[in-house]
Amino acid sequence: FLKSFFKDRLKSKKVLEIGCGTGFWCNEMAPYASKIVGVDYEMEYINAAKNIQNKHANVEFFHSDITRSDFGSGFSGERFDYIFMIDIFLFLFDEKFQSSLYQKRIEICKKIRKLLNPGGVLLVMDPHLFWLTPRFGSSGRPYGLVSEYKKRKFGVIPPLSDISTVFYESGFAIQKIIEPD
Repeated sequence: FLKSFFKDRLKSKKVLEIGCGTGFWCNEMAPYASKIVGVDYEMEYINAAKNIQNKHANVEFFHSDITRSDFGSGFSGERFDYIFMIDIFLFLFDEKFQSSLYQKRIEICKKIRKLLNPGGVLLVMDPHLFWLTPRFGSSGRPYGLVSEYKKRKFGVIPPLSDISTVFYESGFAIQKIIEPD
């Protein structure tokens, strides 16, 4: 889905990926977009991303924490046509393990909205239970094993009403929700 989305929609667009990790998706987007900015709060990931990324001149990586007031200082004033949050959005609803994100989830979404150009799009892709699975593989190609998507055993997946309320209170309009079967 993402590779065809990038090809069809990112031509000459400015893109921000929040929670870019080691930069895998930024590098996948780079052939299509005019500019890619990746941010992550883990300096180790940003260092890895900078070491891996040397083939795309239109990609930049910044160490930044979205819960802090100085978030985005490296690219302040910039606005983006697309902002991607891939495999991290549900952390905003994890009160037990990510309380700082949970407590500031509306403030965080308001910051994200201010980074969008008029008509810009925030694309959230979270695989629900996948982020709770044990991780295997390498940092560049992690994978997890999930069984029985329909028989949820964990109680941390927020209902759509909670997610839509956060978007509404942050000034977003939801265009589409796709949930895999």
